[in-house]
Amino acid sequence: MNNIKKKYLGEDNIDSFLFFLKEHYSNELKPCDENDMMLITQLADNKKLPEAYLKFMECAGRGYVMFSGSDYSIRNMERFKGFKEGALELLEECNYNKRIGDNQFVFMGHQGYMYWFFNLDDGDNPSVYFFEESYDESYTQNEFMKLSETFSEFLIKKYNGELSRY
Repeated sequence: MNNIKKKYLGEDNIDSFLFFLKEHYSNELKPCDENDMMLITQLADNKKLPEAYLKFMECAGRGYVMFSGSDYSIRNMERFKGFKEGALELLEECNYNKRIGDNQFVFMGHQGYMYWFFNLDDGDNPSVYFFEESYDESYTQNEFMKLSETFSEFLIKKYNGELSRY
């Protein structure tokens, strides 16, 4: 990749964004194969995963530099399988009132103290939510942070550097 990153200015949908990535960064995208996709579906207890998420994983589910430092890929299947368990443990440790249930899918973690998820019943391009470890044990956190209205918007904002902390 050259040092100048092209900003994505196209439509807010997964197909346009993935086309852009393939056009400009095809050498850096590591796609999932059919077996990988089957494993991902099994991790969701065979519940229907959102189309936007599945398309992204088909395109870059084994790695893409945009999420450097955070892990979303299935290159390390044990870590991928542990996202939800790690998220549940963190919620308990940090005194969150909210919990992640069977209808949420944790798709990304960052070194065990930050997690991203979406609701499985939120359509084919769901909103993305986030939470992180709290250092103030006396404070009870009540809500998850909504980062985007859609999964594709999350990817686009993340790519364009609009969610640098998240």
